[in-house]
Amino acid sequence: TQRRRRTVTVWLSNLSAESKRVTVIERIPVSEIDGVDIALVEAKAFRHNARDGILDCDVDLGALETKSVSFCFELKASSKVVLPVF
Repeated sequence: TQRRRRTVTVWLSNLSAESKRVTVIERIPVSEIDGVDIALVEAKAFRHNARDGILDCDVDLGALETKSVSFCFELKASSKVVLPVF
């Protein structure tokens, strides 16, 4: 079995003098191939639509504030599958 774990971090900055609320939308891969499974490992702030692989979360940013949100997913494939390097 092959395993690849990826962590994605999104940095957000509010450069205005007012507080802002933003929605972050990201996507993890969704497998349609037998022998390849993709699992969301950690996504504390995110809501997950497993069918489409869509993750979204709302982030409140104060004036001149910077924050980050992150998630982690793991790709598992049988030894017969050739995975691309990413």
